[in-house]
Amino acid sequence: MTKEEYRQAQTALLEEAMEGDFASIDVYPAQNRQLWFMPEADRAFCMIHRWIFFSDYISKKAPEERYFSIYTYANLLNKAIRLGLAPHPRRDILDYVEQSLEKLVNLHVIDMLVLDTGHKGVCIRSPKARTELIAQGKQRYKEKKVLSNKQRKVRINLLDKCLKLSTASE
Repeated sequence: MTKEEYRQAQTALLEEAMEGDFASIDVYPAQNRQLWFMPEADRAFCMIHRWIFFSDYISKKAPEERYFSIYTYANLLNKAIRLGLAPHPRRDILDYVEQSLEKLVNLHVIDMLVLDTGHKGVCIRSPKARTELIAQGKQRYKEKKVLSNKQRKVRINLLDKCLKLSTASE
């Protein structure tokens, strides 16, 4: 797919996704149920999620073989906002996308992964066999999460130590 074809596909995807016709695209039933639990303010984000994974605009692969960078979500949401198809979240788009994706992880809709480039990515949660790239990305994400949890514990311990020292000297 050329760059221009990709841009045209994105525009077509956004236009159809933002129309909000839930019945016009087949999704996995669990996906459909869980996306209804997202807040109304995240409706545009959920529609983009449905359409990038379950339509053939961006990729011809099966949904469980697809994976996207969080920047794909941010870019599509930004385009939808500029076209007047979605409201602005009133904060940084990338932070909003990351928080929304975390909500989808908690609802068991998606799995996070770390792409070869080092950026965070997303794949749909599925019991089916995963591609090697997705399996490696999920493993990298687990390792990165363990490391960040260790770093957080070290910072918390340091803050506790500082608090104890500051209150002990009084």
